[in-house]
Amino acid sequence: MEGENLRYTVHFGVLNVHIQAITPNFSRVTVKIKDFNVTKSKYLDPDRLSEIDISFAGELREYVYVIAPGLNDLNPQIRIKAKIPLNSGSLLSKGGTIQFQLGSLLLEIKLFQF
Repeated sequence: MEGENLRYTVHFGVLNVHIQAITPNFSRVTVKIKDFNVTKSKYLDPDRLSEIDISFAGELREYVYVIAPGLNDLNPQIRIKAKIPLNSGSLLSKGGTIQFQLGSLLLEIKLFQF
């Protein structure tokens, strides 16, 4: 907090992902955050949009799964952390709540055969 203005908030959530992979060998599947596209909102500080930080919660840079030959269904629950710079002039008074679409998250999923 800076004075009475809220400069940013940090949010945690769970992203449910469904992955199907067919492979003839034991393999490794990695999931990384590739990109994030922000949706404009009156609640976001337009001068600080580049400060939005979307990452995996904790110290992880990627999720890794080992899969067996054949058809594999992976349904990981990926923990996400978002640091959001707010436009404090458009926020509600104490005790109020707001909801808005933050943007779209693009994941990169790769398959590596052993």
